[in-house]
Amino acid sequence: MSKFAIETYNLSKRYRLIDAASSSANKTVLDYLISPYKRFKEIRSLTSFKDDDTKNIFWALKDINLKVEHGDVIGLIGKNGAGKSTLLKILSKITAPTTGKAILRGRVNSLLEVGTGFNGELTGRENIYMNGTLHGMSKKEIDKKLDEIIDFAGVEKFIDIPVKRYSSGMGVRLGFAVAAHLEPEILIVDEVLAVGDAEFQKKAIGKMQDVSQQQGRTVIFVSHNMTSIENLCTKAFMLETGKIVFEGNVVDCINKYQEHNIDNAHLELITRKDRTGNGNILFEKVVLMDKNGNPLGLPRSGEDIIIRMYYHVVKQGEHRNCRISCEIHSSRHLMFIASTEFVSDKEIIINKSGYIDLLIENFPISKGSYFITLFMESNSDIVDYIEAAHPLDVIDGDFYGFGKNYPNGWNGHTILIKHKFLI
Repeated sequence: MSKFAIETYNLSKRYRLIDAASSSANKTVLDYLISPYKRFKEIRSLTSFKDDDTKNIFWALKDINLKVEHGDVIGLIGKNGAGKSTLLKILSKITAPTTGKAILRGRVNSLLEVGTGFNGELTGRENIYMNGTLHGMSKKEIDKKLDEIIDFAGVEKFIDIPVKRYSSGMGVRLGFAVAAHLEPEILIVDEVLAVGDAEFQKKAIGKMQDVSQQQGRTVIFVSHNMTSIENLCTKAFMLETGKIVFEGNVVDCINKYQEHNIDNAHLELITRKDRTGNGNILFEKVVLMDKNGNPLGLPRSGEDIIIRMYYHVVKQGEHRNCRISCEIHSSRHLMFIASTEFVSDKEIIINKSGYIDLLIENFPISKGSYFITLFMESNSDIVDYIEAAHPLDVIDGDFYGFGKNYPNGWNGHTILIKHKFLI
């Protein structure tokens, strides 16, 4: 028996990009009724190519070579659009590669998105049996695991209700419980766990550790949470534009990823190619200012700061129901998220280029180097998302108002909170 649970050889996947204005999504129902064969040909053409066809080609993956040993816990990291989800879909046999091949030795179970493999009309209990049967388990084997799955998911009260009535969190909990308990030799888990609450995420990480360490199963784990990657994984791969750019030690891989983020943060924002979204509105630049609107060199802990985000409207017209978020990250952790969703109950409409100011009072982060990530959506569609859009170096300040700085050991990873002790 080979020592490798997973092997891939020159694995590649390509798609054809299409113009949204002429895409099938914009055709009327009458168009489909008049010429269904024509519509079928359009959709089929997205993944059907001639050898010399290079028009509007996008390679989601290019020449991926992996060797994963039985019992390894592999972390896949990379920006959105790097190819992680495409790779997982190929390994899960949801989609086929364009070229190359993947060899997986053992039963595979995967959780790639909320409700993967579930039938919304069936109850939670029925879906457990359906999933187990599809993965080659007998009813007797599923019976032995049923109570454990239900208890782990924490959905006892809802187990006989159709899963279409479940919240996203409940769907994730049951989906993961099924995937992890039906004895897969290979377990594949995408960022979907981020939907669950903190307690369940901790529980899920513990289960994956048990599956790998105690049961000798192989785990492929994708996450933007570097702490989870570091605590769980034995090896890591970093993907960028569909290629593996680093593999090996987990800490070294995380450091490489963060260095790449910081390097990108110093690039001119409007020229960045590693953004995702439909591009109808693009962030142009970020300017740091004091509370009076004056340019700010380095923000100081405890002082009021303004993060001014300039944007350019590419597609003219009204962009309604806009949501804007700004995240502050350290080299390992997400420090906090500021979002219009949390603090505004009015509809935000953008119809021309301009800027948005984010005022943060008593800046609550300790001395260190961080970076800013920007996000904007309109009508639930992402228009622009850029990780590490701008560097953020913070210097010491008298946050607590007692003329004292905090210990150096707090630097780089601490949120500061005003507090009092009553003795």
